[in-house]
Amino acid sequence: MDARKNKFYNDTLTIAKDWNYNCELENLAPLEMEYHDILADLYGLKGDLENAVRYARMSLDGWGRFGSVDYGQLENARRTFMRLWSEQEAKNEKLRG
Repeated sequence: MDARKNKFYNDTLTIAKDWNYNCELENLAPLEMEYHDILADLYGLKGDLENAVRYARMSLDGWGRFGSVDYGQLENARRTFMRLWSEQEAKNEKLRG
């Protein structure tokens, strides 16, 4: 993804949110989970762990609920969620002191 290499996170987040909104309108649930994956990744790269965890959880819930051709997406969503959640917890613990 060029946005990752060039760090165009804000522009890419805006585009991915628009795609996600259109998926919701058209009731395209499988695509929605993929966009949640993308949003979680981009928010994580941007350092916004609160939103990264939020979208990772939405992706994980969606893959668990709707399934996929194989379990790869569900396992990837689970790993992503756990990684981001752990990072957020470490950051919160550091802030608490």
